[in-house]
Amino acid sequence: MSEFSPAQHVRQRIAGRRRQNPNADVTDLQRELNAAKAEAYLRSIIDTAPGITDAEAEKLAALLRVRPTSDAGVAAG
Repeated sequence: MSEFSPAQHVRQRIAGRRRQNPNADVTDLQRELNAAKAEAYLRSIIDTAPGITDAEAEKLAALLRVRPTSDAGVAAG
C-alpha cells in the first residue's frame, strides 16, 4: 500500500468535506494544502541544490515569516 503525501492527504480531506456538503467552507483546508505544496517544493529544492550560506538561509526564512495584512492588495482610495 502506497503512502500519500501531505498534499494528497489534504486534497482527500477537501474532497470528503465537499462530498458531505458541496457548499462547505474549505478555506482552512485550502490554506493547509498551499502550505503542504510549498513545503514539498522547498524540500525538493533543498534536497537537490548545493548548500546555501547562513545569510541566504536567513533571507529565505524572513520571506516565510512575513504575514500579509487583511487589506493587502486593496488599492488606497
